Amino acid sequence: MICIVIYLSFISIRLVSDYCVTLDGDDSYSCWEAYFELKDLEKEAPKEEVEKLIMEAGGVKSLIGCVHGVAAIHKEKKESTDSLKLTKIENTRAENPRPVPDGLPKTSEELEEEENAKMPDSPFTRLLRARGTHPAWYSQAPEHETD
Repeated sequence: MICIVIYLSFISIRLVSDYCVTLDGDDSYSCWEAYFELKDLEKEAPKEEVEKLIMEAGGVKSLIGCVHGVAAIHKEKKESTDSLKLTKIENTRAENPRPVPDGLPKTSEELEEEENAKMPDSPFTRLLRARGTHPAWYSQAPEHETD
């Protein structure tokens, strides 16, 4: 039985590809699209469903239309399950909101990166710091709060 399905599927794919070669324009595009949809359908759908689809189609033209319809149904079903999974994930996030911490202390890597990014002090700035005075551009933080 499985050999018949594989053979039937192979024959139908061959017939569709032979038919697509004879077409031009939009009809050709639609035919080749059905060809690749049929190949994808063989991978995704159960073999019995593909066999039933091929058997019920009256010919190559009707098979192309049927394949488009079945592929659209599978695509819509797949998208709805994907969107359902996304909404479930969003709902679990909404149910268990975690506070976003602000004011976390910086990691040692971040501190080291900031230190490396600083411009080196000029010799004059080092001299002023050694003597205990500050450069003219530096204003010291107030020792008390001002309102």
